[in-house]
Amino acid sequence: MTNCWDAETIMLNFFETIPTLDLIALVGLFAAYYLYYPLTDYILGDDISAQMRSWRHQWSREIQWREERITDISLVRGLVDGISFFASTSVLMISGLVALLGAADSMSDLFHRYPYFADTTPEQIAIKIIALIILAISAFFKFGWSMRLHSYSTLMIGALPASHLRDHEYANAISQRIADMSFLASKHYHAGMRAYYLGF
Repeated sequence: MTNCWDAETIMLNFFETIPTLDLIALVGLFAAYYLYYPLTDYILGDDISAQMRSWRHQWSREIQWREERITDISLVRGLVDGISFFASTSVLMISGLVALLGAADSMSDLFHRYPYFADTTPEQIAIKIIALIILAISAFFKFGWSMRLHSYSTLMIGALPASHLRDHEYANAISQRIADMSFLASKHYHAGMRAYYLGF
């Protein structure tokens, strides 16, 4: 029980050393990340990703007409390759930021040597690095889930019936699901990119 109280005291002391303005900025950062999409969707309407949804449906209908679907599989693989670059970069970012977290004290000392930096405590530096770590972790999971959804799309392309059964009710249902899955994958990809932008 004593350890629990000690941990609570340490956390309270930690947050007491951080200025209120920095805490407001931290809350503002994550509010911007989580509220950006619903607010812009409400105020501005559909973004380009949503407008591309109709093109995804058109593409998924065109797949039915092709006897060989290698081009379509290659298209989805190209998307996965682009996303996997960002997913692996997120892992490197997380590793670098965790290492940087251990150097918060020395960074604070370094900032104090220069007159044009505001006085910065190790706790302020730590909270900023932790915020970046959270954004990088969020981006990693968004990119990973986007890759998984695109992989599901390739399986659905493989499940499409032969081209002589095009426009059959079953083929149309699969085409619809391919487009919806691809759209959902793009939404998660954009959420990962938004974490990158806000982190920068």
